[in-house]
Amino acid sequence: MSKPIKMNETLLDQIVKDFRASITASRFFDGNVDFKRKYTWDTNGKEDKVEITFSTIAFFKMMSLVHGFNTEVAWHGTAFRDEKDPKKFRIEDIIVYPQYVTGGTVNTDRVPYQSWLYSQSDEVFNNLRFQGHSHVNYGTSPSGVDLNHQEQIISQLEDDMFYIFVIWNKKMEHTAFVYDFKTNTQYDNADIVIKVDGWDDFIEGARKFVTYATTTPTTTAGAGVGATTTITPAKTDDKTKSKPKETAGKSKPAGEKPKVGRSVGDYSGYDDNDPWYGNRSGWYNSYR
Repeated sequence: MSKPIKMNETLLDQIVKDFRASITASRFFDGNVDFKRKYTWDTNGKEDKVEITFSTIAFFKMMSLVHGFNTEVAWHGTAFRDEKDPKKFRIEDIIVYPQYVTGGTVNTDRVPYQSWLYSQSDEVFNNLRFQGHSHVNYGTSPSGVDLNHQEQIISQLEDDMFYIFVIWNKKMEHTAFVYDFKTNTQYDNADIVIKVDGWDDFIEGARKFVTYATTTPTTTAGAGVGATTTITPAKTDDKTKSKPKETAGKSKPAGEKPKVGRSVGDYSGYDDNDPWYGNRSGWYNSYR
């Protein structure tokens, strides 16, 4: 469920009302008053989701980092909000910053990180709104340090900004967070749809060439149990139908070379201990 990030008058009125009702019905033990409640936005039963799309090169670079290191590793990314749909975000590129790592931590030193940050162009610097890191072979739930780091970053953002966090592991599991101050809404994993450029089109095209085989157990008298495999062709269009019998098996004219299709090449910090991420005169506040 999407949740508020910052306090507003409507939310404050609701909290005061709930607090009054809670303590009115309570009894005191040792003079302590406890009140803790989680607040989510009322969407009238409708889904409230956001969409993150990675460019092909951004996703390739990110997965290369996740699978290319046997330690944690972290990265930034340039991210943009869709001008037509404010609930859609796009991550265009992935950039690695100076860090030192172990199997379970990523750390940065202030001076090299700050120098790296200052060296970025304004276009990159002003759009570094994505932070990701790998948990290698561990689960992707954020650690306490991860959450503290997120809190430090979002505390510097202004009312028209957003920031995206994603944790990946080698099993392709992920946990994502989107903090959108423009709508005063935090989105967690279940509220976020992640897409990759070209992914859906490629899968849809591949379905034309995939046939599903099912194996059904059969019994033959005196022979025990065997198995029968049934081939169920996927739906085809005219482009995938067999050639007419009168043309099938014909040889090519003498001297004609077979046509060969084009080939494709092989698709072969995050500071968990010290979550400082630099200060360029409040550099997160320069995001627009």
